[in-house]
Amino acid sequence: MRTLFVGGSIYTPDGILEDGWLLVDDQLIRACGTDQTLPAADKIIHLEQRALLPGFINIHVHGSVGVDTMDADPASIEKMSLFEAAHGVTCFLPTTMTAPQGTILRVIEAVRQAMVNTNGARILGVHLEGPYISPEKPGAQATESISAPDTQAYNELFDSGCVQLITIAPEIKGSLALIRAAHEHDITIAAGHSIATYDQTLAAVAAGLSHVTHLYNGMPGFHHRQPGLLGAALTQDSLSVEVIADLIHVHPAAIEIALKCKPAEKLVLVTDSMRAAGMPDGIYDLGGQAVTVEQGIARLQNGALAGSTLSLDRAINNIMQALSLSLEKTVRLATANAAHVLGLQEHKGTIAAGMDADLVIWNKGIVDLTMVEGSVVYKNPGISAGV
Repeated sequence: MRTLFVGGSIYTPDGILEDGWLLVDDQLIRACGTDQTLPAADKIIHLEQRALLPGFINIHVHGSVGVDTMDADPASIEKMSLFEAAHGVTCFLPTTMTAPQGTILRVIEAVRQAMVNTNGARILGVHLEGPYISPEKPGAQATESISAPDTQAYNELFDSGCVQLITIAPEIKGSLALIRAAHEHDITIAAGHSIATYDQTLAAVAAGLSHVTHLYNGMPGFHHRQPGLLGAALTQDSLSVEVIADLIHVHPAAIEIALKCKPAEKLVLVTDSMRAAGMPDGIYDLGGQAVTVEQGIARLQNGALAGSTLSLDRAINNIMQALSLSLEKTVRLATANAAHVLGLQEHKGTIAAGMDADLVIWNKGIVDLTMVEGSVVYKNPGISAGV
């Protein structure tokens, strides 16, 4: 079906098309413009005063609506997919936690099965957050399952064909070999849950490290004589960094510092959400640990933060309000920048002819419609039936 979006504000890499049009056909964006002669279409969607944005990309999400990636259940992954779509996400990486090899393999198989047919946001693959992390900075991860990289074990993970991103601690023995091997398989490697020194981080960058998981969290704070992983993340332009933008994990001023330090395309918004996202306060499980959620904040019994209850649309709103950023600048942090982390910038993350038709109708901070590769997967119940 040829679908034509008409009117409103269309956010493209070259600027905002006011009162423009955009044509979708065969899962792709075919053309967009502002001329008065409109292309033929089977369906017309009137944007009116709303914005048409690229679909959001969430590269770090553990769970939502009572389910978790570690359930190792395709039905759980499907529920996550539907929740993400309702918040403007058009593709995402279900994210694991540190666990025994057999458990991780079962999770990967569940994600692989879910990838075949989802009705919400598209599943791009798996983000492995562990088990190759530091016991000094485990966060909410189970320390008993932390392990050093083993060639046979990680090749088994690579052979699944589903792994797209791996978070590791660059200082642990065997990490550089893992980074090089992942690079050969086109898998992105991120540093996180780490006490790496500045020099250890630079050695990892030379081996192929390209991303940093939840900047500021899961790493030592900055010290002027020992800049560490945080110092490298802020000063090395080749490294992209992600931020949990719930304004709980990271103070707005710290996010502003990151924005000033990093090139415009190198900061990414993520949720790091757990199964309590989209659910009421209460007690939830995260990797076998009890998590108490009060006023939307998830903590372990020792008071440590345990993921978030954030959605990506709320993250965008948080950044815009806290830092007075425009929608145009903020949305890039959840679209084009995330696509670059995974090497998907030729297909996803921007609105242009030839790109996947991953689109969001944005109505003053609210998602009215989400389209994934040309198919509408979410529509706000409050908008008219003709949209």
